[in-house]
Amino acid sequence: MPDYETPEYKAEIENLIRITNDFMSGLWFCIHDTGRDHEFWDKHLFSYISQDIIQSSYSIYLLAREGITNPCKRELRFLLELTIKQCYIEQQMPRASVTDKLDQYSKLLNSPSISIKSDITLSLLPAATKDTFLADVGRFYGVSSKYVHLSSQQVEERIELLKRGITVGKEGVTEIKDMIQSIRLGYSLVLTLIYHSIPSYVAGDWLVDSDGSSNKWYFGKSKYIAGIDSYFDYKHERKSDLQEIQKKREANIEF
Repeated sequence: MPDYETPEYKAEIENLIRITNDFMSGLWFCIHDTGRDHEFWDKHLFSYISQDIIQSSYSIYLLAREGITNPCKRELRFLLELTIKQCYIEQQMPRASVTDKLDQYSKLLNSPSISIKSDITLSLLPAATKDTFLADVGRFYGVSSKYVHLSSQQVEERIELLKRGITVGKEGVTEIKDMIQSIRLGYSLVLTLIYHSIPSYVAGDWLVDSDGSSNKWYFGKSKYIAGIDSYFDYKHERKSDLQEIQKKREANIEF
């Protein structure tokens, strides 16, 4: 039986569906929560590029489900570049119009460089994870960039897959697992950047349930989203059960 027909492979597809749905749910919440402020909606880049994020994330799901992995990596790179630049620009010019932002940063937007990542303020992350986050962003962007244009690595990987009898749409369990690992890390980096580009109350509204517990969200498994969740430990509804909330949050981290 080919890998893609096995229960293990099908279970990984179910995992992909959950990751996609949870990413979309978190993204749509950001859109609706910020949309209550009409001034924000008119001036913030997120109001517009969120549509591109939706398109890319849905594309990633469709491509990964069919075993088409290299275009997935290109889309993930695009999302990371997009949210890095949005975050930086919004932190630099939070009250400016979208037109002024585009005029001021047209060269930045047209450049593939993400060196500005080191100038982004990561106020929601614990100090101990900020350097790790920036390192992961740089590493992820570098690896995914190898799939934007033709590279020897792409060709060598394809040769190796074909030697193993793996053609497009017939990837094995190892390949889908590796792709899912990339997707969930990439999405956690993107979400972290989005939260640092919009009002902090949005992350608090989403991550903290009414009883103070952490939202039972797939991305709570990310050390970066868990770190952002910990920023809101000051909330009154968490005071009575804070130690238990912190314990569960720490035990839930996977990546």
